[in-house]
Amino acid sequence: MILLLANSFVKEHFNNNEDKNKNDNENDYENNYENNYENENKYLIWIILYYIICFVAAYLSWDANTKLGFPTDVKLACALNAYSFGIFYIIYYLYFTYKKK
Repeated sequence: MILLLANSFVKEHFNNNEDKNKNDNENDYENNYENNYENENKYLIWIILYYIICFVAAYLSWDANTKLGFPTDVKLACALNAYSFGIFYIIYYLYFTYKKK
């Protein structure tokens, strides 16, 4: 009788631990999924911001070279370089634009 009670106690103890571990694993999966989703959103925002900066840099380069009267192939090459270097071109552009004033 004592062995039967001990056996049932041990069985319940391990079943409860397995259920807790199962629930913990499910919660860990949900938390990891939510954290990954939030991180993906952060990366997506940075990527969109990067492309906006690159397009603005290319536009500023094209516009400035149009005002100076450069041919299209030179404007295209400068715009591609400005697109490639993005924020550095914008800083360069602002520095020399405000330096003239």
